[in-house]
Amino acid sequence: MIRKRISLEFLGDDYKDSFLVFKAVPMDDYEAVVADAQKAQNAKQSYDHIKRLVTSRFIEGEIYDFDTKKSVAVTTENMGKLLDQDCFLRAYQELTGVVSPKA
Repeated sequence: MIRKRISLEFLGDDYKDSFLVFKAVPMDDYEAVVADAQKAQNAKQSYDHIKRLVTSRFIEGEIYDFDTKKSVAVTTENMGKLLDQDCFLRAYQELTGVVSPKA
């Protein structure tokens, strides 16, 4: 299994040490991922596809929390509360090589 580490530094300097780690999508599974993406008929379905793929491939991560002024562990249970849409879209792009499911 290939692990992909995605830096969250694109969010700003405060996030230079923040990261997410995912299981890469194996080539044998890529066709199914693309087929699932093409089923999306609207923005809600595209969002659901992105969230489902990113969450299912997630291994671990850490993100800087301004409230506590320290890094917080990211889990599948809290990632929807800790991460914004840019983080999910960046992870999706890194895992699939496309910007959005309709690309």
